Amino acid sequence: MWIVNMYEGWSVSQLRSERESLQAEAGKVHMMQLKVTEANVKLRQSELLKGKLFNPNVRGILEVIAGCTPESAWLVEIRIDRDGAIVIAGKIRKEADIYEFVDHLKKAPGFDEVNLEGTRPERLAHEVITYFEVKCKYHNRNETAASKGSNG
Repeated sequence: MWIVNMYEGWSVSQLRSERESLQAEAGKVHMMQLKVTEANVKLRQSELLKGKLFNPNVRGILEVIAGCTPESAWLVEIRIDRDGAIVIAGKIRKEADIYEFVDHLKKAPGFDEVNLEGTRPERLAHEVITYFEVKCKYHNRNETAASKGSNG
């Protein structure tokens, strides 16, 4: 019995030592992860300052979209991706106004590749409205100017 107790004591001691060693290693790994995160943040800040990443003027984009939106429409979703891709979804009472909206966006500064992706009728109380989705691209003028001004 004494040998079993001695073995269990040694085994527990060894396990505790191994746990402490692993905890120390985990601490080192955590510190390395923090350093990588910090480096990524600094890199992103540097790229933003140099104009290398798409950094849209969201307020300006929304103002242009609002200015192009007909009175018979209401927007239910606007998504702006990091690469400048925009998805605009909404509902409209007069289907013909969808084409006016798309035409205005095509003429808006900074917007191109404007496409009506689809429409579908929806019943709203006692009337039929049209759901629509438009996709387009927005090109940040600052990004374009920065890339023209640099050699690489």
